[in-house]
Amino acid sequence: MVRKRFAHPLGPAMCVLALLLSSMAAHAQNAKKRDISGIVVDIDGKPVANASVTVTGGGPTTTTAADGSFKLAVAPTNLVIEVTADGLTPRQIQLIGAATPLQLSLVLARPAPPPVVETRMVGGVVSDPSHAPLAGVRVRVHGTSIEALTAADGSFTLPGVAVAEVTLDVEAPDQPPASVAVPQDKAGVAITVGEAAKAPPPAPTPAPSAAG
Repeated sequence: MVRKRFAHPLGPAMCVLALLLSSMAAHAQNAKKRDISGIVVDIDGKPVANASVTVTGGGPTTTTAADGSFKLAVAPTNLVIEVTADGLTPRQIQLIGAATPLQLSLVLARPAPPPVVETRMVGGVVSDPSHAPLAGVRVRVHGTSIEALTAADGSFTLPGVAVAEVTLDVEAPDQPPASVAVPQDKAGVAITVGEAAKAPPPAPTPAPSAAG
């Protein structure tokens, strides 16, 4: 005996409808976004305009308005938001995945100022071996760009010198270069360059003549 199977007339239509619903559900799931909004201010509470608010890893980005406000539509997953602004320290905020909207108030601090370096002033006089002042002598703190030329009276002043023992490199015209160490606790130095004039050798003593 042969049994006949009768297909339901709505069978193909039901299959197509099921596929459409499945596709729409998947699309709706992928298109679902979470609204993140807020304001960016500095430590004084002033709004930060033109700050960059970005989801790390290639996510969406935006910039804050004049009042520091921003708004982003992000995926409802765990993510990290980074906020940067000129002259302020960047900040990262880790968010736990959720579908509910989130309001943020973000404070950006200013970078710590560089440490204050204590300096001192070193001065002195450059002269030749006869104690005559030398003008136009270049005096430089070794290893730095701090330098000066001596005045007509041979004096010089070097500001911004480190509070430590330093070496002064001295370059005088027509004289070999010289170096002088300046201790940490000394602010003034007298520098002599050149060699003292040598006394002429004594005249030879005439040999006594033989008696005639």
